Amino acid sequence: MHRAGVTASRTTWNTDGFGAAADVGLALPSLVLAMPVRDLDDVDGLYFDSTRTWHALHHRIVPRPLRQYRMAIVSVLPLSAAGDLALRRIAPRDPTGHSVQAYCTYRDLFSAELPGIDVESLTGDLSPAWLPLPLHATAVVCAGTAAGTLLLDSLVTRSPGLRGWLGWPHWELAYVTDHPGESDW
Repeated sequence: MHRAGVTASRTTWNTDGFGAAADVGLALPSLVLAMPVRDLDDVDGLYFDSTRTWHALHHRIVPRPLRQYRMAIVSVLPLSAAGDLALRRIAPRDPTGHSVQAYCTYRDLFSAELPGIDVESLTGDLSPAWLPLPLHATAVVCAGTAAGTLLLDSLVTRSPGLRGWLGWPHWELAYVTDHPGESDW
């Protein structure tokens, strides 16, 4: 992890240096640019932009009945005051799961708090601990900050000869909190 420019977990029991937000020095809540990974092999041969701070996050999104986690390399993006306030209001009311009702509630929350952001195209599990946002939402929630000029293509380089994979790197935008929510089944 250190060679890749990523802050690994300070605990030794966790797998491959991915850890909870506190264990990798990430203050919550935070808006993050995330590159989802399955394990340490996904990071092998990659080099993350040294002008940003990167964290190896293994974040719990649903506590029970089964524990679910998101594993990603993340970097914090600055929020505008209005974006921060809106996301802080949305997070505790965010539904958990991937039901039609959960997506409708999520869309309605964003329509009320951040009407400039269309969340219709999002897929995957919803959770108050990991609020997915479309990448274009950066212009709204980070208005007036340096995040508006972020060039995604320049954030990760790979070793010469390292074979890439389709759609690499895959970036996600998420508001990460310490509200784990509940399972919807």
